[in-house]
Amino acid sequence: MLTTPEQFPQERRRDPKRRAEAAVFDALSGCYASGHVLYEWGAPGRPHRTDFALWLENTGRFAIEVKGGHYTLDGVQWFLHTPDGPEAKSSPLQQADDAAMDLRNEIHRQAGFKSFIIPVVIFCDMTPDPVIEQYAGRTNVRVVWGVEHLLADLEAVARRVVVDHPPRASYIQNEVRAITVGADVGANADGATRSGQPQTDAAAAPTVEQLELNGVATITIHHVERLIVQQAPDPIPECGF
Repeated sequence: MLTTPEQFPQERRRDPKRRAEAAVFDALSGCYASGHVLYEWGAPGRPHRTDFALWLENTGRFAIEVKGGHYTLDGVQWFLHTPDGPEAKSSPLQQADDAAMDLRNEIHRQAGFKSFIIPVVIFCDMTPDPVIEQYAGRTNVRVVWGVEHLLADLEAVARRVVVDHPPRASYIQNEVRAITVGADVGANADGATRSGQPQTDAAAAPTVEQLELNGVATITIHHVERLIVQQAPDPIPECGF
């Protein structure tokens, strides 16, 4: 799994409040699946951030909110239970849903097409809570419990929601590149430089921008899996469309 940044920020790894995020980062970066994960992605000018934006090749796209500790739900009010007592919290399901919408809109704005994003909340330190599961079942947000089988759990989520057009490798590369230029990605606690470019495969296919097409004024391409352009031996007569 490719990651941006390549390593979880060391200052945050030493922060107990970031322990759950570090556990998810380690589980994703060390898994065998092909894909890409962005840690702490935020669309420019938008207030919502997702802890992890994740592309799993041939599986799905995810906006993931990570929660450590023990949460309960009383009616519509969420509580995080601490040694000092319960603290009222904003809905993690709403946070995941807002982040998924921002991710979807930014892919649309930068890449020109709409994609299906699965909002997910990972409760890293909890076993399944039937009240939370029942509540989440009435929304479009999915919940995952723990990180021990995280990849399998996310793959199961994608199967349950039925992803009609899971991302292929070339889509992942182009989408990640498109939404990381100028975006807030991989911020860390010690103020180190944020990564604006994802890792790429050495044998990655050329993008549209890399094609050298002489004498062509405009090209519009939508959802083409493979484009082959060959030089014509003689001038081609003009034709109308």
